[in-house]
Amino acid sequence: MEANHGSSSNIMLTELGKLTQLGRLNLLRLSKEDGKVLCSSLEKLSSLYSLCVHAKDENEIIDLDSLSSAPQRLRLLDLCGRLQNLPHWIPSLHNLTRIFLWWSKLRDDGPLQLLQHLPNLVSLDLLSACQGDELCFKAGGFRKLVKLVLCSFEELRWVRVEAGSMPLLKELQITKCNLMTKVPSGIEHLTNLKLLLLSDMSDILISSLNRNLEGGDYWKIALIPEVWILDSKSGSWKGTLEPKSCFHMSEPKSLHSHHTVEDPSIEYSSENMETLSISSPDQALSSNSSNSTPEGMSVMEKFRIVRSVGEECIHEDELRNLLSNNPEPVCYDGFEPSGRMHIAQGIMKIISVNKMTSAGCRVKFWIADWFAKMNNKMGGDLEKIKDVGDYIIEVWKAAGLNLQGGKVEFIWSSKEINSRASEYWPLVMDIASRNTLSRIKRCAPIMGRGEADELMAAQRKVNVLAREYCDLDKSKNKPIILSHHMLPGLKEGQEKMSKSDPSSSIFMEDEEAVVNLKIKKAYCPPMVVQGNPCVEYIEHIILPWFHEFKVERSADNGGEKTFKSFEELVADYESGNLHPADVKPALSKALNKILQPVREHFNIDPTAKDLLRKVKRYQVTS
Repeated sequence: MEANHGSSSNIMLTELGKLTQLGRLNLLRLSKEDGKVLCSSLEKLSSLYSLCVHAKDENEIIDLDSLSSAPQRLRLLDLCGRLQNLPHWIPSLHNLTRIFLWWSKLRDDGPLQLLQHLPNLVSLDLLSACQGDELCFKAGGFRKLVKLVLCSFEELRWVRVEAGSMPLLKELQITKCNLMTKVPSGIEHLTNLKLLLLSDMSDILISSLNRNLEGGDYWKIALIPEVWILDSKSGSWKGTLEPKSCFHMSEPKSLHSHHTVEDPSIEYSSENMETLSISSPDQALSSNSSNSTPEGMSVMEKFRIVRSVGEECIHEDELRNLLSNNPEPVCYDGFEPSGRMHIAQGIMKIISVNKMTSAGCRVKFWIADWFAKMNNKMGGDLEKIKDVGDYIIEVWKAAGLNLQGGKVEFIWSSKEINSRASEYWPLVMDIASRNTLSRIKRCAPIMGRGEADELMAAQRKVNVLAREYCDLDKSKNKPIILSHHMLPGLKEGQEKMSKSDPSSSIFMEDEEAVVNLKIKKAYCPPMVVQGNPCVEYIEHIILPWFHEFKVERSADNGGEKTFKSFEELVADYESGNLHPADVKPALSKALNKILQPVREHFNIDPTAKDLLRKVKRYQVTS
């Protein structure tokens, strides 16, 4: 909403006070004179959880001092404009999780002292927020802060981090602070820091991080897994620092399927027996050479998109370097045709693959029909397995998998192996001969139907084995592994959906009434997010697909509400303001909207209809 200066602006801002159920408020082009009227209205907006106030220009003062009591549910605060002082009511907002202060130009580091004790603050963005040559983060302050951004501090020379400050900080970005000649003093105390981004900083500071410079500061950042140095004017990296110690990636609790990203000019080695594909450089480069990375997308943007696919990445520095040097890397994924497709395999795969192709990657699906036969899927009948594979492809096409431009390719393992047997079997023998029997046996559970934890552990061991084989074989590139989230089943304690238990899964062509019934019966404890499948489906399916989650309910029950972020939804659910009786109908409606094109395709298209009829008849295996 834009403020119209003059009497009409006062009327508009006064009327805001009547919107007592308002949750999000964005105000643009505000003037200093609007402040008192706005404050009067804000005091009446008790339901407000997100407030964004932007002045008409960066030199205009935002006057919010007359606000005696701010809405206590505020979780996000965005103030863009000059501040004569930090509003006195901010330290009382104990629910705040994110703060943006732009162009406030407050004196010294006083704002830090007022903000440091906010108990739930996880993200702080400061752009030209303070004037002065030093910022000090005191011991015991910012206990939950995870991300800190410092940008365009024209006078800033020193940043000091005392021991015990920001103990959970994972990401630190410092941009356009040109007078800084050293990285923050005490940065070595930030033991959880995973990413340091330095953009448009002085050459003196960057030079001090040279690992070969005697008396330099490299030792301060040596244990940070990722250090990025960017020159935004040229759009290129000024330098990439590799830490002395390897980044030890802890294994996530939930891994689902695994993408392998590699340079198409490199002959591929083995990721695992389900996703192995052997392609010569000529073949890899021959198809769809016109599908270049979207113009104007920086390496950082591509990295952000591709990295967001996985909960774990082995390894991030390799992925970043690949994306820097190759505009069209190849991503390999694979699946066993084993029955009807549930939404974990259907919708989540589409979201991941579409992200990959949007960043310029090409995706090759390995359809593991021979391995399905080995695992007795569909009773070991290859014709039935072929039908299931064709059915899965039809589902993805109908649901929205981006196949334009030929960036996605499906490869049947039986055809690929048979056509290139002289390359495949010597590779299998070489892998076997270079590893001990016990090592191979540790990877063997991936070939069977073990429990979820056992299969996930085996999958990771296979991935590591593939990378180690590349070291032994002196391959130029090792496969880079992205492992993404495993969606749980609908019942309490189910770590994954099971095709052999239809009540635990939502299938891609389930009718609307069936989806409604399954969600109605799903485990969804009030005020509990951890282990709640309904909440997980919203996080990993609905929000990525629609970028919002809309709840429709009567005014007596809180009225309609649209959630734009998962954090916002969690806050309402854990507080009890959002009830399972609100969540379930809204979740069913959103899922049915995604699945409707699939239903229509399998009802109208004769080939798809026949495939579904066959697959429903076949033996169902998990």
